[in-house]
Amino acid sequence: MYNIGISHEQIRQLQTNLLRSHACGLGPAVPSNIVRLTLLLKIISLAQGHSAVRKEVIQFLIDLYNNNIVPVVPSLGSLGASGDLAPLAHLCLPIIGEGDVVFKREQMASTRALQVCGIDTLQLEAKEGLALI
Repeated sequence: MYNIGISHEQIRQLQTNLLRSHACGLGPAVPSNIVRLTLLLKIISLAQGHSAVRKEVIQFLIDLYNNNIVPVVPSLGSLGASGDLAPLAHLCLPIIGEGDVVFKREQMASTRALQVCGIDTLQLEAKEGLALI
């Protein structure tokens, strides 16, 4: 299907769907310190500029890190050969206002923590959902 065009709006929906469809983990949550480290490593990786994500995406992740908003990442579940698609999808769900986080020692919907911190969710653009996972 390499010759099938996708409209601009469908490209955005595809990126959102990539995060949603790969966020299929279960089981107890990964410890917060490990998730924060993973978040930091994702920020560093994307900041290298090789993934073609906008600076707003990187800034969003930095805002999560700086405000100690820690995504809840289930410890079980992976997709594909690399085994990190499901955890990375859970890590990045807050970007689109989905998933749970731990904020001020309380687990809550990501939208609640983002609202408290004045952080707006993002609409992912072409290739960004793929770059995040």
